[in-house]
Parts: sequence; C-alpha cells; structure tokens
Amino acid sequence: MAIKSAAAVAFGAILYASGAACAANMVPIESSVDWSGSYLGLHGSYNWADSNAEYTSTDIVPGPNVTFAEILASLPGSSIDMNGSGFMGGGQIGYNSQFDNNVVLGVEADFSFGNVHDKIVDDIGNLDLSTEDYVKSKSDMAGSVRARLGYAMDTVLIYATGGLAWTNAKVYSRDYDDATNTTFSDISDSADMWGWTVGAGAEFRVTENLSAKAEYLYTDFGSTTFFEGDLWESEADTTSQSVRFGLNYHF
Repeated sequence: MAIKSAAAVAFGAILYASGAACAANMVPIESSVDWSGSYLGLHGSYNWADSNAEYTSTDIVPGPNVTFAEILASLPGSSIDMNGSGFMGGGQIGYNSQFDNNVVLGVEADFSFGNVHDKIVDDIGNLDLSTEDYVKSKSDMAGSVRARLGYAMDTVLIYATGGLAWTNAKVYSRDYDDATNTTFSDISDSADMWGWTVGAGAEFRVTENLSAKAEYLYTDFGSTTFFEGDLWESEADTTSQSVRFGLNYHF
C-alpha cells in the first residue's frame, strides 16, 4: 500500500508539472534566472526496496548438508520477501532548456554507489535451521537516464522526471553446521536489473551557478532470475524508492 501511495504521489506531481507547463502559456512569470545550460553535481539518498523471490519446486527433501536455498526450493511455490534499505551517493550530469513561457525541458544521467541490503535468518517455513543460515540481498551500484519536465519560478524549478533505471543486485545463501562450527555451503549470484523510474522534485538556485535540489524517485525493475539453471533458481520481482538531496553547478 505504501508503494502504491508513493507512486500515486509521483504521478500526481507529473500531472501538476504538466498542468503548470500549460498554464505557463497564459500567465508567464517574469524570471531573472535562466535555467538553460549544462550542469554537474553530487547527490546523496536514502533508499528502500521490496523484492519478492519465488523459488521453483524441486524434489529435494530437507536433510543433512542440504543448503538453506535448497530447503526453500523444496517448498512448492515458496517465496520470501526481502525489504532492503540503505544510503547511496553519487553524481549526476544534465542539460536544461528554458523557453519563453518558463517551461523547462531537460535530460539527466546519474550514477550512485552505496549499500542497500537485507538479510533473512532462519525463518522460512518454520524449519529448524541454524541461526547462522541466511539469505541476503545487496545492491551497491545504481544509475538512471531520465527526462525532466518542469516550470521555472525565478530561482525555483519544480519538475517531474522519468526514464530508464539500472542496478546491480547480489544474492547470497549460507548454510552453517552448528555441530562442527563450519560453513558447508556458501553460494552467491548477481544480476543486472533494468526497469523504469518516475518521480518529482524541486530545485532552488542558491547562487548564480549553484543550486540545491530535493527529489523523490519510484523504480520498478520487473522480474529477474537468480541462480538460473540451478536447484535454487528463483524469480525476484523488485521495486525501490528513494529520497535524494543534491547540489548542482551550472555552467
């Protein structure tokens, strides 16, 4: 419900920005700031993600030296929900064109590093597993290329944005033997995930060349296969949200 509400807010912001752009044809606001031109900046964000991974059915029966992932896969139609969160930071580059009616069209590309992660320990199917057994997910790189449509009110620019998004996700499964204090299974997989992103934001001109911005983005990466062809193959449906703050230097 929270994701649907957040997406509705972003969609509403797009309608608002579009409406503002149409209204600009009738009532232009005198602006001393021209947002046209290229810019380069830095940003930081807090991110949270939801991923539902469904495991394919197999004939594996839980027993000695059977991995946590194999046990999950032995449960017909079993699935787990990973709810990761964490901070990321990076940079962006973009270009704006401002028209006489104060409508601003632009394009922006960004890249981020960080650690959005989640870990589930010994709680699937009420199985009596070691507390050292886990399934863990992690995303430490992400990027997007987005269009921006906004309306300039002198030193303030409000905008809607949307485009293509990418991230690299890693999944780990570990099985620990309490009796011998050893790890007898430790597997991992990674995948590039592509999807779409949409959001809205506001940018404020601090000086002639420097601006500060706040932005919200909702991203849907669709379905991604991990451990393809293996006994613990799974399909993960992933969405994410982020609140981002940044600074841009305008040339």
